[in-house]
Amino acid sequence: MLTVTSLRRCTGFVYVLAVIFVMATYFGATGCSNGAPQALVFPVVKALEPDLSQGATVKGHVRYEGAAPTPSMRTNADPWCKSQGHKIFDESLVVKDGKLANVFVHVVKGLEAYAFDHDKTERVINQQGCVFVPHVVGIQTHQPVRFTNDDATSHNVNTLTSKTGQGVSVSTTGRGTFKVVQFPKAEFMMRGVCDVHANMLMYMHVVPHPYFAVTQADGEWTFPRKLPPGTYTLEFLHEYLGKRESVITVTPGTES
Repeated sequence: MLTVTSLRRCTGFVYVLAVIFVMATYFGATGCSNGAPQALVFPVVKALEPDLSQGATVKGHVRYEGAAPTPSMRTNADPWCKSQGHKIFDESLVVKDGKLANVFVHVVKGLEAYAFDHDKTERVINQQGCVFVPHVVGIQTHQPVRFTNDDATSHNVNTLTSKTGQGVSVSTTGRGTFKVVQFPKAEFMMRGVCDVHANMLMYMHVVPHPYFAVTQADGEWTFPRKLPPGTYTLEFLHEYLGKRESVITVTPGTES
C-alpha cells in the first residue's frame, strides 16, 4: 500500500510525503562531567508491548517541490571555529535534489492500547564545528541524552524555553566534555541553543513511544521497528513548513 499526501503552503511551495508499507515477516535534569554519569531515573512502566509478528516496516520519503532555497551562511564569531575554517549554514530548510531533510515523523494516534518500556540507551548529540549534530533529534521520554563537545572551545546547551517546564542549561567547557540529561515529558519542537554561540540551534522531539524518525539528506525515513496491524495517524513536523498529518493502515501479511 502506498499513501501519498500532498502538502501546500501559501508560499506556493509543495512537498509530498510518501508512506510505504513493506511486508512484515508473516511468521509467527541529570548531568555529568567526564566520568560516570549521575544516577538516571527510569520510572517503573508496566509495559504492554504490541505483537509484531504480523507487523509491517513503515518507511517513506519527503519531497520538496519548488525552487530549492540557497543555503545561507550564519555568522561565526567564535575565534576557534574561524581558525578551523568551519562554514555554518542555516539548517531551517535543507533541500537537495528535491529531497527535504530534518522532517520529524511520528505516530500521533493509534498506539493508545500499548505501553512501552523506557529506552535506556544514550542518544548522543554532538557539538561539532560550532553546530549541533544532528540538527533535529527524536528522543523517548526519560531516554538519556548525552551532549558531547567535540570542539576545542566552550559550549552550552539551553532548553529553558521548554513549554513543559523541562528546561536545562548545562555547559561543556572543552573538547571531550559532556553532560547527560533526561526529558521526562512528551514535547515537540523543543529548542536547544548555545548561549555562547548564537548560531547554534537544534530541535528535539520527546516521544513516549519508539515510533518516530527524522528524514535524512535524501528525504528518506524509516521507523526503527515494525508497526502492528491497525490504523494510525502520522504527524510530520518541520521547523519552517509546519505540520501535516496522514492516516495509514497496516494490514497483516500485505505487501506494497
